[in-house]
Amino acid sequence: MAGLIGLTPILFSLFMLFGVMGAAGIPLDVATALIAGISLGVGIDYSIHFLNRFRRELLQTEDRALAVRATLATTGRAILINMTTVSIGLLSLLLGNLIPLRRFALLITVTMLGSGIGALTLLPAVILATPPRLFANKKPKGVTQ
Repeated sequence: MAGLIGLTPILFSLFMLFGVMGAAGIPLDVATALIAGISLGVGIDYSIHFLNRFRRELLQTEDRALAVRATLATTGRAILINMTTVSIGLLSLLLGNLIPLRRFALLITVTMLGSGIGALTLLPAVILATPPRLFANKKPKGVTQ
C-alpha cells in the first residue's frame, strides 16, 4: 500500500505532462512517449527519497505530522533544490533551434516540476490522510538507530 502512495507524484506529473502536451498541441510520438517513461523514473526517485526519510523520522517521533514536517525540512529541501536546478538547466535547451529538442526540454521540465511539486505537497497530504497503521513504527532492516 505504501508503494501505491509513492505513485502520487508520478500520477500528478503524468497528468501535468499530458495536459501541457494537449494544451501546447505537442503530438504524441516516439520521443514524447519516452518522456512518460522518464517521468516514472524521476517521480519514483522523489517518492522513495521522501518516504525513506519519513520512515526514519517516524522512528524518532510517534507523531506523523511532526515526521512529515521534519522530512519536508530536510529531504524536502533537497528535492526542491534538485527540482529547481535541473529544471533551470533543461530550460536552457529551449534556446536551441531543433523543435524536438525544445519539446523534450519543455516536457522534461514539466515532468521534473510535476514530480517535485507532487512529492512536496500531495505525498505528505496522502501520508497524513492514510490510516496510521500503514506507516507502523517498525524499524527498517539495516537501521541501527
